[in-house]
Amino acid sequence: MGFVSKGRMMPEFESVVFALKPGEVSGVVTTPLGYHIIKVDEKKEAVLQQFEKVRDKVREKVLNDYKQNMIVEFFNKCMEDAKAEIYIDKLISK
Repeated sequence: MGFVSKGRMMPEFESVVFALKPGEVSGVVTTPLGYHIIKVDEKKEAVLQQFEKVRDKVREKVLNDYKQNMIVEFFNKCMEDAKAEIYIDKLISK
């Protein structure tokens, strides 16, 4: 997975990841996505960066999040206006 930050994973997963020490391996961790075994190879201290250095990345992240939300809202509105329904069981091949 690479390095991860707090607040970016499912709570069940995150609590185990940040409790492990480098070199340790977890038991089985259950999340809505399945079962996981986690090994922490290395930890880095969090670094607070100056806003001027990350301004463009922050702007890009905010704009991408906004665009994604607008797409979802537009899709949901179209589905509602068309009175369309999605039948998940028909999409999943058996």
